Amino acid sequence: MEKDSENLISEEANEGENVETPNSKLDDVSQSEDEVTNELSMSSKKGKTLILGIIGGLIIVSTIAFGVYSFLNHPLRLFDLAITNEDLEQADLIYNESIKGNLDYEPQIKEEALAQLEVIQTNYLNQEISYDEAQIFLNFYEGIDVVKTDAIKVKTYLKEIKISRNYYQSALEALEKDNLGDAITYFLKVVPEDEVNYKEACSQINALKEPYLSNVLSEVEELATSEEYHAAVTKLENALKLFPGEKTLTDKKTEMKSMLAAYEEAQENKKIETYKTEQKLTVTNAYSEDSYIYNYGYAIVKNNTDQVVKNFVVGILMFDDYGYPVNNTYTVYGEGNLLRGESDTPNIQPGASFGSNYYWYIEGNATKIKACVIEAKFYDGTTWSNPYFQYWYEAEKDRY
Repeated sequence: MEKDSENLISEEANEGENVETPNSKLDDVSQSEDEVTNELSMSSKKGKTLILGIIGGLIIVSTIAFGVYSFLNHPLRLFDLAITNEDLEQADLIYNESIKGNLDYEPQIKEEALAQLEVIQTNYLNQEISYDEAQIFLNFYEGIDVVKTDAIKVKTYLKEIKISRNYYQSALEALEKDNLGDAITYFLKVVPEDEVNYKEACSQINALKEPYLSNVLSEVEELATSEEYHAAVTKLENALKLFPGEKTLTDKKTEMKSMLAAYEEAQENKKIETYKTEQKLTVTNAYSEDSYIYNYGYAIVKNNTDQVVKNFVVGILMFDDYGYPVNNTYTVYGEGNLLRGESDTPNIQPGASFGSNYYWYIEGNATKIKACVIEAKFYDGTTWSNPYFQYWYEAEKDRY
């Protein structure tokens, strides 16, 4: 019995290992609540992490979007874009509203603008753009304060090149018309900076020099044959402007100037002789007589016209015994050794002479005189001024 009792107890004890007790159920419930709490806690943390992740993502996206927006709308980028699109009006607006005066932006604009000015200059020199196209951009950059001076310099330079190219074109046109002088003149005005045309212009000048000089000398000879010495000298002087110091030209010029001087002297003498022979009143004789204080001067005047002379003025040059000038004591009557003598209604008839009984007072030491009529009036109201008188005076005043 005892054995059975022990076995029974033992079996009960063994069976008791699989029997749920109230305490064991409470323990299970407590364990389940902790697990739920832990899961909720982890779920909550995961939720917070997700929310924070979403918010962070939005911030990053917004930051990127703002950065992109800022980049796309940055004044410097918009300015460059306007230049690239050749929208200079828009570029000018952006510069004046958003860049001008900004110490951060202006240095960058200056650097880019200087580079663009260099490109414009190079493109024009290489004939990749026209002068008018270059001017459009240069006028724009002239309005950018930080490069205004640089733009003006480029404009001035390109204008010189444009003028040079125009001269080159004019030279070619003159050459087509076989006008060598004009062609050389224009070729000489092509400047070295105009590299495209300068070398060719120099080559053309060298090629045209000899035929041009030959033509000039031939034309000069023709002019000399026609006694057109002044035109000949002018042609040589013009040729020397193109080829200064050219010996064939300088020698010919010296020759032509000598011939011109001789020709002009001959023409002047011919004119003077014509004035002399065509005098309406001439002095046929002039002499002096001694007197106590003043001597007497006589001038015999002949009327060579068919009109009656009402009065006249005669010029009398006074000299001493040795033929040297005797000046007036009273300059009211003249200047130097010239005395102006006025007649008193001589009434000289056509072809008649006057003066043998009419004299003027001259200086006491004036023993020799010369005379020439200065002017005359006629009864018909006309007057005559002697063109020969001034030549006569200059030739005769210094020596009897």
